[in-house]
Order: sequence, then C-alpha cells, then structure tokens
Amino acid sequence: MTLRPNANDDELLRLMAAGDEDAFVALYRRRQGAVYRFALQMSGSAAVAEEVTQEVFMALIREAKRYDPARGSLAAYLYGVARNHVLRCLEKDRPYVSMPDEPQGEKGNATPAALVSKDDPAGALVRRE
Repeated sequence: MTLRPNANDDELLRLMAAGDEDAFVALYRRRQGAVYRFALQMSGSAAVAEEVTQEVFMALIREAKRYDPARGSLAAYLYGVARNHVLRCLEKDRPYVSMPDEPQGEKGNATPAALVSKDDPAGALVRRE
C-alpha cells in the first residue's frame, strides 16, 4: 500500500493495525527518536533506552487497539508506555540493600529490653518489666 507522505499518526496506526508494514515503518521512523531520547533522559542509560524503545514499538504492534485518540495523541501514548517500561527496568536493576538484623525475642519480635540502651535509666525500668 502506498502511503501519503503527510499521513498523520492516527492514520498510520490504523493502517499498521490492518497489517500494513510500510505504515509501521513510517510511524517507527517518525517517533522512535523521540521515544529513545525520552527513555535516555529518564533512565540515564543508553542500553535501557534502546531496550525501552524496542519494547514500546513491540507493544504498539501487539496492542494497537489499546490506544484511544480521545485520551491524547499517539506521541503521548508512546511516552506513557516508555515511562512504564523505564520504571520497570529501573525497579528491576535497583540494588537490594539489606537492613541489619534486629535483636529477636522468643517469637521473632524485637524485645523492648533489647531496643533500650543499658545506660538509659528508663531502659533499666523496661528491662525489669
């Protein structure tokens, strides 16, 4: 199918959903740079930005019907999908920081006596209790 050079995003998406590969290529070329820059700015990582850009357009291929033009532009929709993917990547790659173990009582709860300093006068009262 021959595309008009001035076809808007909604028309390209409609053609893409109908199976027009050229429409997808045109849409990808039009929007991928902005999606990549958005993901790069948000993540600070070129690798994450590349992965997110690919995932955004794969999601568009799989779920083109989820886009609702009444809720905003296709560009805004793509940025929203990119934001969600970046946040997932950042959450997945966030390092785990363990917390020091708290003193444990008989049932696994921290005992009040263990939480109070030995030099604290109120601590002596708590320990006696």
